[in-house]
Amino acid sequence: HPSAPDGDDTSTNRPRSFRHTRFRTPHDWLQPLSFDSQVRVAVQVDKSPENLFLYLGCIRIGGVYLPLNTAYTASEVSYFLENSGARLFLCDEKDAAALAPVSEKAGARQETLNGDGSGSFAD
Repeated sequence: HPSAPDGDDTSTNRPRSFRHTRFRTPHDWLQPLSFDSQVRVAVQVDKSPENLFLYLGCIRIGGVYLPLNTAYTASEVSYFLENSGARLFLCDEKDAAALAPVSEKAGARQETLNGDGSGSFAD
């Protein structure tokens, strides 16, 4: 991919460091979290390349990717988190404060992943 002088990937308008440096393979997303195989990851984020990459990372480690509709309310998310046994829950940053008690009650680690690839999970 051609790079602009400021380090952005001109084909996606995303920071070059995210796409080319930090995550070389889908496995790199989940490996630092020390999750074993069959880990359940609940994901309530917009469709994006990063979301697809996360899905591939789950497959790579033998985990379960549980996509949740972005229109689900906190009580609906609570149902899925509590009944799925998810250990990691990813949501958009704008919803994180409202969903924090839900993920805490379910015992899932909450991280954020925004549609533009930013968020605590990508940092």
